[in-house]
Amino acid sequence: MKGALIAVALILFISGNAMAKDVDYKKWFEMSEGYLSPLVRIDDGGFTYIVMNENDKKEISVAFQFVDTDEAKKTCKKYEPGIFNDTYPIDINGTWVKASFGCSGNGRINFYPDSDKGREFLFNELKTKEKVTINGAVSYSTVGFDNSYKELKERLDKYKIAI
Repeated sequence: MKGALIAVALILFISGNAMAKDVDYKKWFEMSEGYLSPLVRIDDGGFTYIVMNENDKKEISVAFQFVDTDEAKKTCKKYEPGIFNDTYPIDINGTWVKASFGCSGNGRINFYPDSDKGREFLFNELKTKEKVTINGAVSYSTVGFDNSYKELKERLDKYKIAI
């Protein structure tokens, strides 16, 4: 009897987790400063996601963040955290975009489009495509981006008119 109960519990647990994968998220993960896309695993054990938040100019910015990847760990040992470094072109859906990168601590690196044209291109790709792929290797789902963008914009607009 005890074995049967354990088997039923295990089946319910597995089927519950399998069903959770089919959830259609309508927005990204909310955080105090903005939103994060769903995480994407990287082959070398790390992960990546897109960060959308308010920058110093009170504008919405988007960055690709890589955490605990071998390349991020190696690169961030060479550069001071919080300082933006060399322009580094990245391939976004087949278009080369100038980006700068900065380390947010050991093993975490962000890539931001450098130019207004690059930022506009990335926002357009996030709004109009089902996924965004960088360097032909890592793809991010854009499901929920538009709703999250609208919510963040509304939140920032409230700050602008607040006395």
